Amino acid sequence: MLPTLRVLVVLDDDVIDDWLDALEPLVMVVDVEPDVVLADAAGGWQEPVVYLGEVRGVAGSQVPPHTEPEALVAALWAAFHGWEVRLPSAVPDPGPQLTPREHEVLELLAVGLSNREIGETLQISAHTAKFHVQGVLEKLDATTRTEAAVRAARRLLI
Repeated sequence: MLPTLRVLVVLDDDVIDDWLDALEPLVMVVDVEPDVVLADAAGGWQEPVVYLGEVRGVAGSQVPPHTEPEALVAALWAAFHGWEVRLPSAVPDPGPQLTPREHEVLELLAVGLSNREIGETLQISAHTAKFHVQGVLEKLDATTRTEAAVRAARRLLI
């Protein structure tokens, strides 16, 4: 038989019932002497604690509110064993949806080519290259070519 994890759940009233329903088949929910605490705000807990949502400046594991119950239980077990867990708070932003041509233009823009040079490389006019560069700048919410290249690199687009 697997050991049972004893969890004290201290959440806002508007979410506690949903989480209790999800957790009760997976862990033992208790009112006293927990192995680990599931909370949604910093409360000065002595036990290992997993915070539902982001709590800045405190130690303890943190998981986003939309975490699947099984992943939350894994984080609770990890906290019980002294491991700190930080699950991402959201699905990573896939970034702007560039067309294949815009992606080609972005790569050439990032190495410093002018509109004329981009046009020559892609066998399009400088005017068409300028049009594609403007589209890339808009989609990356950038005002300069350098800013577009930096934003693209940070999003691993290039």
